[in-house]
Amino acid sequence: MREAGLDRPVRVLVSGANGHIGGCLMAGLPATWRITGIDCRPGNDPRVVVGDINAMEAPRLAQADFDVAIHLAADPNEFHSFAELLGPNIVACTAFLEWCAAGGIRRLIYASSSEAFLGRLPTDGPITVDAPFRPRNVYGCAKVYGEMLCRMLHLLHGCDTLAVRLGASAPEDVDRRMMSADPEYRKVRLPEAEMIEAFRRFVAEPWSGSRAVFLGAASLSFLPTKESLEGLLGKSSK
Repeated sequence: MREAGLDRPVRVLVSGANGHIGGCLMAGLPATWRITGIDCRPGNDPRVVVGDINAMEAPRLAQADFDVAIHLAADPNEFHSFAELLGPNIVACTAFLEWCAAGGIRRLIYASSSEAFLGRLPTDGPITVDAPFRPRNVYGCAKVYGEMLCRMLHLLHGCDTLAVRLGASAPEDVDRRMMSADPEYRKVRLPEAEMIEAFRRFVAEPWSGSRAVFLGAASLSFLPTKESLEGLLGKSSK
């Protein structure tokens, strides 16, 4: 991670690498980095290993081969029931992040969601990184669990953890349709270029501890992305 003081390219493991956000990061993060993906579904990127994150020993990936893990794998459907979300969003999330932390990966980046806060009341005011959780559905509750898991792993293993509370990101055709049809989508939309650049900075720039940051959704009274990034990474944020 030359940007953070290492004398070699950064080594990044991305779960859910064949999903929409995973694909954006696999394609958009610096080509000089050594990026490996894992996904339960096959895809076209030869860097992506097909495997089950519940059983990380099967793909024969070694924690010592990575500096950073980005956990994106999840069921993204906010309308699914607890029974549908339990496996991918809680059990698999726990298995993957515990495997990473116990094996010595020093920086864990977890894809949380603005859904952990969208049950807020009109009187709540702007939502800062320290605001209490207010999930409005089981999907949001699962993201709260993931953030608490990151805090626990930081305490137990000393790894640095970052919960990235994402707005909405969708493939180009869906994004175009939603932009024209759904005013609520426009409020939480996260442009791909902004997302990729933010994740590049999360990997490359110095930060420590167990932290959280908002990305997108500023028009819903969330802390604006620029201010949130400055709070995490310093005043050099663009």
